[in-house]
Amino acid sequence: MNPEAEPRLRSPWWLRLVGPITALALTWRVDLREIGGSLAGVRWEPILFSLVLVAPLFITKAWRWQLLLRACGRSITLVEASWLYTISAGAGALTPGAVGDFWKGLSPAIGRRSIGLWTSALDRLYDVAILLLLGLAIAIAWIQRGAPRLLAASVLGAAVLGAWSARGRLFDLAASLLPRFPDATSALHGSVAPAAGATIVATLISFGRFELLVTALGLRLGWAQMFVAFVLSSGVAALPLSVAGLGTRDLALVGYLRGRGVSSADAIALSSLCLLLLLWNGALAACLWFAKPAGLKAR
Repeated sequence: MNPEAEPRLRSPWWLRLVGPITALALTWRVDLREIGGSLAGVRWEPILFSLVLVAPLFITKAWRWQLLLRACGRSITLVEASWLYTISAGAGALTPGAVGDFWKGLSPAIGRRSIGLWTSALDRLYDVAILLLLGLAIAIAWIQRGAPRLLAASVLGAAVLGAWSARGRLFDLAASLLPRFPDATSALHGSVAPAAGATIVATLISFGRFELLVTALGLRLGWAQMFVAFVLSSGVAALPLSVAGLGTRDLALVGYLRGRGVSSADAIALSSLCLLLLLWNGALAACLWFAKPAGLKAR
């Protein structure tokens, strides 16, 4: 297989230094004892519940990926998809921009690597699309005047409806322009509705986990404020500027939450708990990797 024909997963190495440098700059300006004091006072029950919610989250996302594979003629069980997805999520938590998430597409159980990588790319695209959509919705909500806000909301709604109506043509266009893109564009077109539904469910679960972290720290944030903080932290963590959002997520949360009465130490403590969730993903991935179930063989 021609490696140039597969999706490019690499980014310039120096980009991953942005996050660590940002983290060092923040910790230089904030008293580490204050951050430690915030973390020392957390309630562990919400954190444990947030850790447990990783199971329905990954199963939902694995089911979405299974839909994409099935549309491309590759059939694996939900157990296999969940196993691969969990390991990939753990690898993604430890790589810049979560590029390790594409590992699942390289499994022998998938068969052709091009199918595995393209379905992984499409799977990621659903998460990126909903974050972008939520971010635009938040930006529109911040517009002060009524008429410009209504116009912006109308444009966004028309764009979403247009993309939804043209989804079949978009898949056909991708197949004609992108090398080794799956030929099953009609089947992929049919998978959009259930995959979008799974994405919404997964996003709600992720927001629930974030809300539990806020509760564990005892931060006094309204629902709308928590939602904005969730979208900001999730969005910057997906950028290939750091590993596991280290530094970039801290900066986003400090920048937003300080204007909502939350200290920099508490904002960094919240970011640290988000990092804990990613490390938990990595720990689960390591356990499943060493288990090595025999069922995941080439087909």
